Amino acid sequence: MKKTERIILLYNKYVHESLTAEELLEWIEIVQDPTNAEFLDSLMLDTLVSLEPEERAKDWQPAFERFSETVGLARNSKASGKTAKVRLFPYWPYAAAVVALFTLFSTYFIWKQSPDSQSVVSSVPKEDVAPGGYAAILRSSDGEILNLSEQGELVVRDGSLEDGTGRQLNGDNSETVWRTIEVPKKGHYRLVLSDGTQVWLNAASSLHFPLHFDENNRTVHLTGEAFFEVTENKKRPFIVQSQNHSVTVLGTSFNVSAYPNEHTQTTLLTGSVKVNAANGQLNLQPGMQSDAFGNQLTRRTVDVESVAAWKDNRFVFVKEPLTDIMKKLERWYDVEFVIQKGSEGLLTKTFSGSLTRYSQLSETLELFSYTESLNYSIKGRTVYLKK
Repeated sequence: MKKTERIILLYNKYVHESLTAEELLEWIEIVQDPTNAEFLDSLMLDTLVSLEPEERAKDWQPAFERFSETVGLARNSKASGKTAKVRLFPYWPYAAAVVALFTLFSTYFIWKQSPDSQSVVSSVPKEDVAPGGYAAILRSSDGEILNLSEQGELVVRDGSLEDGTGRQLNGDNSETVWRTIEVPKKGHYRLVLSDGTQVWLNAASSLHFPLHFDENNRTVHLTGEAFFEVTENKKRPFIVQSQNHSVTVLGTSFNVSAYPNEHTQTTLLTGSVKVNAANGQLNLQPGMQSDAFGNQLTRRTVDVESVAAWKDNRFVFVKEPLTDIMKKLERWYDVEFVIQKGSEGLLTKTFSGSLTRYSQLSETLELFSYTESLNYSIKGRTVYLKK
């Protein structure tokens, strides 16, 4: 099948909400490929032009223009906040905008096929939840709390603490001092340690770290999830302690997820690491993930991109159980999910998709509704799911 024929096929299936999970991922990749921009532009323009003027809702053309500008399909788009966002995320232009546009398409087609439709379907505003952002506090050994700036970065430099702008933070910076950076739900933050190691902290996470590492090793204590890019030092191993679990490295990049009452998982991107748990020890190679829970310690090969995507402000789900997805969304949006009675079967479902973490919650949930019969409603901080 020719490339254009494949694009047309997936385009039509997306409009009619019949894409499989694998096809959805393929479709998102097609939209993100700039070489397909002109062809996709013409496809959607043809769809809009084919509608009779009296049938066309007055909001369709502005909606299309907003979509084209957002995902980079517009040939002569003007500078705006949305185009600026595209430049910030060149490899993952707003897949959520794709969902939003085709929600409009699908709504229109359903209305058009209804025999008793007399007017255009109106859009009723619904409750929604905004995404998280930079947020953290710094706790000193004596309990003093300092709110960190929304700039999103904390740097340990020469025994002192600075924010991302280079502004020094007050406090006791003696040799023995340890600090704790705490990131709440709906938050994330970046930390640069005294040896140059970079740490990205995910929502509902904390890291206990020294202003100076000792001569023998470089040890930090993690609760929650963090991505590490460790500065190499063969004489002083870098150790991440979490619950009854530790990861030892010399210099590498890896992700550790160690939330309370959940599986502790270490995923290696580059280099090598040694994982120690109460019940054993494992060595990991790139592309591998260890899993520690209870008395079990196992390892497997995984898609490291989907595991570490959060660091680059993306959600990437590849056949991921809904139960795991809900935990991630609860931490990032600070909400609680409730499965409505009779819909417990959703907990056995898996979903695939990709979009920016800066999407509204509804945009993220719409992505799942395209691959599975899933309905949702948002009431304050509670999200109800049903089949």
